[in-house]
Amino acid sequence: MKTAAATPSIAADATAATTTAAADTAAAAATAAAAAASTAATTITTTTSNSSNKNNKNNSHHHHHHHHQQQQQQQQQQQQQQQQQQQQQQQQQQQQQQQQQQQQQQHECILTGVY
Repeated sequence: MKTAAATPSIAADATAATTTAAADTAAAAATAAAAAASTAATTITTTTSNSSNKNNKNNSHHHHHHHHQQQQQQQQQQQQQQQQQQQQQQQQQQQQQQQQQQQQQQHECILTGVY
């Protein structure tokens, strides 16, 4: 009887540990994505200021051409940043689904008495 009584707590501990590990992993992924987004934003800002400094020294025709190129680069970087954020959201959704599945399995074990 003691063994049977101990089994649910072992299963619960294992589930809790797995859920915690998944949460930690998702938190780390979110932090990495936030850092990447921050880096991309910094790159855009730096590139813009450098572009302005160079353009001020050049003639008006070259200024216009160079500035146009610069805008295209900024748009590409912003798109990449958005893609990273979308991936991050998908990871979080997957994590939530995993946690729900684990809770259902644990609940079924308690009801049926089968572990």
